[in-house]
Amino acid sequence: MSQNPGCSFCPENTHFEHLHSLMWDCPVVRQFWLKVEGFLSNFSTGIIITKKIAIFGAIFDPVESFVNTVLMWSRHFIWKEKFKSKNLTEISFLNYIKSEVRHLIDILEGMRVPNKIIDYWAQIFQYFSLNYSHLYNFNDIMS
Repeated sequence: MSQNPGCSFCPENTHFEHLHSLMWDCPVVRQFWLKVEGFLSNFSTGIIITKKIAIFGAIFDPVESFVNTVLMWSRHFIWKEKFKSKNLTEISFLNYIKSEVRHLIDILEGMRVPNKIIDYWAQIFQYFSLNYSHLYNFNDIMS
C-alpha cells in the first residue's frame, strides 16, 4: 500500500507533505499554531510562534519549561492527528492538552513535589479546573 505524498490536512492535498509543511508551511497547520499562540497567551507567556519556535521550541526557555512543554505537546498533537482524524480543531487540541495535564498530575501524585513546581503548573491546572490540592508538596530549600 503506497502512502499519499499530499498534505494530510489540506482538503485538496495541493502540496507535498514534508517536515516543514507538516509542522509549519501548511495553511491549516499555520492556523493551528495561531490557536496555540492564543492558548499560551492565557498564561501571559508573550510568545509569538515562528517557524523556528514551532519546529525546535523556544530556545530562550529551558527545555522543561511550560512553554516548551506545550509546544512539544502541540507537535505531538499535529503528528497524532495526521494519522488519526486529521482534525486540528481548537476543541480537540484543548481536550488533548487537558489529558496531558491530567497525566502530569498523575505523575506528580505520590512524589515530593517542590512548591515552586506546583506553583509553576498551577495556572494550567486551574485553567482546566483540575484538582491538584492532593499533591504532596514541600518547601524546597534550594528554591
